Amino acid sequence: MNKTSKTNTLFLCVLLFYIGGSILLSLLFGTIFKTSLPTWAGLIISQMLIFIPIICYLKINNEKISELIPYKPLNISNILICVLFAILMLPVVLFINMLSMLFVKNELQETVGSIYNYPFILQVLLLAVLPAVFEEFAFRGVFFQSFRRNNIFGAAILSGVMFGLMHLNFNQFAYAFVLGIVFAFLVEGTGSMFSSMTAHFIINMNSVMWMAILKIAQKFMAANAELFKDGITNEQFQSVAGQDMSSVIDSSVQMSDLPTSVVIMYLILFFAMAIIFGVLAFIVYRWLCIRNGRWEHIKQVVKNHPFKKKEENFINMPLVIAIIVSVGYMILTELL
Repeated sequence: MNKTSKTNTLFLCVLLFYIGGSILLSLLFGTIFKTSLPTWAGLIISQMLIFIPIICYLKINNEKISELIPYKPLNISNILICVLFAILMLPVVLFINMLSMLFVKNELQETVGSIYNYPFILQVLLLAVLPAVFEEFAFRGVFFQSFRRNNIFGAAILSGVMFGLMHLNFNQFAYAFVLGIVFAFLVEGTGSMFSSMTAHFIINMNSVMWMAILKIAQKFMAANAELFKDGITNEQFQSVAGQDMSSVIDSSVQMSDLPTSVVIMYLILFFAMAIIFGVLAFIVYRWLCIRNGRWEHIKQVVKNHPFKKKEENFINMPLVIAIIVSVGYMILTELL
């Protein structure tokens, strides 16, 4: 079995372990403990369900992490440029998210709402730090680095597909697929996985910061009641300022619920923002690659596109099975 086939088989095993472990834990807590798994525990366990089979694979195949994954240190200036790049990518991610919400449910909304009342540090750890470390290790580390020996451009696309599929819902797949490719090129452009970890952390911090802003706004309204009560009754004000905002997040309006004219207006506005900020992000990315002496390498990677002849075929039966399983699971999730 060649390297690409082995890596595709690993992805299938990780996917089945992740789905099976999640279902088993849900049944265990539901039947024995008569309660649902706490959100914080679920988020930690979900990362472990990806990490454990990959570590087992590396041990069985005597793969050395230090040789497989590019953990080249980045200086402060490069890290700050990665932060700027990630911030500029946020409107692109937002537009893709809004577009997908026209057709499917926003699955992340429920998770964000369920940890709204968690301490800020815990929110950062669960939503930003853990995914940036473990998911980058798995997808821009093991999967991308294994595939890139065959074709770098193709490896970026395939690792992006796997990253999207692993989220197991259509909404997150849409932007995770794009981000997976972007993060892979970020690693390729710097020679270090710390670049993608930094960008991943910043993009995930967006949700954490919005929760923090909502909390501050809620406290401000409660502390300055007289400024906001004009025109409404005391009972109406208390129902807004005093309610648990996690329920508001959980029940946020979907894009498909809005009037068509409003949806079109939003899409045009955010599409324009995505184009403008996407171009700026590309300029910053080029600057980052030049600083690291890898811009010529990136241009060669783009020329050597995945449709050119490769030593190994990226698509095989384990990958096809994994796609069928993940898409089938996403369809069930969307219908239920």
